[in-house]
Amino acid sequence: MGPNYLENPRDLEKAFLKWNKFIYNYVYLRLQSREAAEDVSQEVFFSAWRSRETFNPKKSSLKNWLFVIATNQIRNYLRATIGKNTVDLEEIKEMVKDEKENISMEAERNNMIELVFEKLKKLNERDQEILILRYQQDLSMKEISAILDMEYSAAKVAIHRATKKLAALCA
Repeated sequence: MGPNYLENPRDLEKAFLKWNKFIYNYVYLRLQSREAAEDVSQEVFFSAWRSRETFNPKKSSLKNWLFVIATNQIRNYLRATIGKNTVDLEEIKEMVKDEKENISMEAERNNMIELVFEKLKKLNERDQEILILRYQQDLSMKEISAILDMEYSAAKVAIHRATKKLAALCA
């Protein structure tokens, strides 16, 4: 890929192959619907292609830029579907299923995951985003602060506070 990273459709294809799984997982955890996550994830890459001239590799990595687009696409989707139920708990159960665990351990684990997801939904949008980016996507504080357009220290504090809020809700 050239210095712009998105100079031709082949570059977008390479970006898609490299980052689609990460983008999809982030979107899925925010929307908790496989169908919505597929649609929104696909739109992230369409949007990236349409706005490729705005990407500046000196200001942001391609990965961070795609996560910024994903965050905006999630917000757009949520605004468009306010009041609609986008949660499919069966899909969440499938996602965490581990065939090697015995049935009782699996049931306990699924109940805990459902509880955490239910409690996560009670947090505000920013707290949900920051926790998913940090703990599910395993992004660095620097990456998170760039994606969410926050100062590094503010991102650290926000993660700490969001983690405490989620822990209190799960207690």
